[in-house]
Amino acid sequence: MTFTKKSLFVSSLLLLSLFQTSYAFEPKETAKYFNGPTVVSVTDTSATASLSDNVLLGMTDEEKASVYFEYYETHKMCIAIYPTPEACLPKKTAQGVHTVKLADLKPETSYTISYKKENTIRCITTPCPENGYQSLETVFVTQKTASVVSGIITQNLFFRSYGKQVRLLQEFLKKEGYFEGEVTGYFGVVTKKAVQEYQKSLGISPTGFVGPFTRAKLVLELSEVTERFSGKITAVSTACFADGVCSVTIDGKTVVITVGRKQGPVGALLGVESIGDLEQKIGKTAEVYAKKTVDGYTLYGDTNYYVRVQ
Repeated sequence: MTFTKKSLFVSSLLLLSLFQTSYAFEPKETAKYFNGPTVVSVTDTSATASLSDNVLLGMTDEEKASVYFEYYETHKMCIAIYPTPEACLPKKTAQGVHTVKLADLKPETSYTISYKKENTIRCITTPCPENGYQSLETVFVTQKTASVVSGIITQNLFFRSYGKQVRLLQEFLKKEGYFEGEVTGYFGVVTKKAVQEYQKSLGISPTGFVGPFTRAKLVLELSEVTERFSGKITAVSTACFADGVCSVTIDGKTVVITVGRKQGPVGALLGVESIGDLEQKIGKTAEVYAKKTVDGYTLYGDTNYYVRVQ
């Protein structure tokens, strides 16, 4: 029998087609194999991992009872020795638990997590009748431990005041884009105008006087408290187009993205072309790294802050 190149090519295509047909996934199985775990409520030392409804829909009762999560530090370096030190082994959760809180995590650390079902069949033939699997991996980063910068404004400040607390006030206003003068520790005309602009942004009467109410607002602003979290987008405001505030609300938490023409260090909006596109993303999941404020969260203060729409 004689085979030509063309006949061999056609035969190969037929074999490939048969192979793909034999091993094609059912639609409900696709989620099981091609989704990573869902990770929410990430703090500096903990996170909650779960299997989505779509993933569970593609599993049998036996798989649901035996599946578990496995996670490890993404960038941890370990020496290849035997036996492997326990600290270098991935951590496993209990089988059959589909929502689990991961505790004792390290702050500001990247973790990689997947869900697995081990293959209990050992065979010497090929192909091996596989009854285990591992999902795609999900990577998340724990928050940094909340810390407060040294120096909180504890006294009323006003025109012609001077000292370390005025300097602290000026440094804050300069960082936020309200103060364009030199940090001198003297409360002059430029400082008073900056305070008035800051008070306007808070909805406070712009007197230029830093009294108890304004100081109370400054307590959180001067505290470098940041958070990482994720959730569903429930509302969007594009008022900054009219010199107001643009924000996105995620599971009840409002994150300020842009404030009118305000200048200063500000984080990034990722996953969309512009702020206007956010209105088409209501119901989608977003990941946030932002600073905690009196009224919610803000991207202002650090270019590393972000809202990432998934």
